[in-house]
Amino acid sequence: MRLFDLGLDVVKAKLDCALRFSEGKCKSNVVENNLNGFNVLIEWLAKHGVTSAHVCMEATGVYWEAVAVYLACKGMVVSVINPTQIKAFGQSQ
Repeated sequence: MRLFDLGLDVVKAKLDCALRFSEGKCKSNVVENNLNGFNVLIEWLAKHGVTSAHVCMEATGVYWEAVAVYLACKGMVVSVINPTQIKAFGQSQ
């Protein structure tokens, strides 16, 4: 079974997507932060053989909520991280 990780940088108008394959290879894409964009994201993932992934995103205002619910309903494992914790971790490195 292949493992996939999907990182999303969420802003009001778009989602910057970074897909990491189990062997370390990465692909990126940008989609709209709306239902149409979410469907494009699912099609893009399917094109790369992804049917399930661990998705991680920051809790950016309210802009993350719709995509988090959408992907969870599609069977993805979704983690929403506090941006302050991410910043602190980055500074600690």
